[in-house]
Amino acid sequence: MTTTMKKLSLALVALSLSGLVGCDADIDKVQPSRQVIPTVNVSELPRLDHYIQQAFAKKYNVDIAYRYDDKVTDRRYLLAPIKENKALEYLNLIDYMFFQVYAASTPEGYLQTHTIKYLNLFGSSGYAIDRRMAGAAPQGMIWIYNINELNTQYTKDVRENYISTLFHESAHTLHEERAYPPEFDKLSSLEYQKQDAFSYWWRTGKNAGYAGFVSDYASTDADEDFAELFAYYVLDSDSEWAERLKAAEGKNRTDAKYTGREIIEKKVAIMKAYLHSEYSADLDKIRAEAQKRLPKVATMDFTQYPKGY
Repeated sequence: MTTTMKKLSLALVALSLSGLVGCDADIDKVQPSRQVIPTVNVSELPRLDHYIQQAFAKKYNVDIAYRYDDKVTDRRYLLAPIKENKALEYLNLIDYMFFQVYAASTPEGYLQTHTIKYLNLFGSSGYAIDRRMAGAAPQGMIWIYNINELNTQYTKDVRENYISTLFHESAHTLHEERAYPPEFDKLSSLEYQKQDAFSYWWRTGKNAGYAGFVSDYASTDADEDFAELFAYYVLDSDSEWAERLKAAEGKNRTDAKYTGREIIEKKVAIMKAYLHSEYSADLDKIRAEAQKRLPKVATMDFTQYPKGY
């Protein structure tokens, strides 16, 4: 799948994504260095659009849309447009907690090439008869919902509903460009539950952590396992990560070779080596930068335009 979000729903329903079909072979190839943003005359843009063009499109090579467009929404859900002031607040937040994290911790050009490329912002959650969606990731885009309710005073909510998704999706970008080692997949190959990932664990009474997963959603398949692990490892505090590992100290099957904790630790080791060898990136540096910034979020004002905009 092109990307499926780190916890794409509070009820959590993953959307299966498909790539482009029927395209010219050269066009269809992954071209991570390609500029996704055309050059525009920023002097003619409204203030928020000018900010997006200069501070995000030009600087980070990411396309961000905030105006409601019925053609690029999921019509199964009732969605509200984003308020302009909340769009500004969210943009400032992700600049600080996502883009600047990568800018400070990865090699030059990594951020512009190997992270997210398209963001679409919505004001409300996606409401349907039986569920409430926190976001989605269709056709290479990332849709972030419920931004009108963003309150940066609540760090846990900010992390889980507004930031984690971006790190999750940036991890998908990595393995879509260059495959992670097959050893990662093999560690939990018998435990992936596909679309049954959420109901399987409570229905059977088994523990996803004991199977080597940091969340139920991670047990969907190896790609979601990789992306979930990446986001949790980067954003969990030291104490939260230690508690997560402790909770995975067990086995669902008596014949299992490793405990869940041992599997998770082996996966992290593979992920670190993969980032270093394939992208010259240090996962622990990314984590350290995120951990340095996250506790400061609740004390910061993200509601104003930066100087110069």
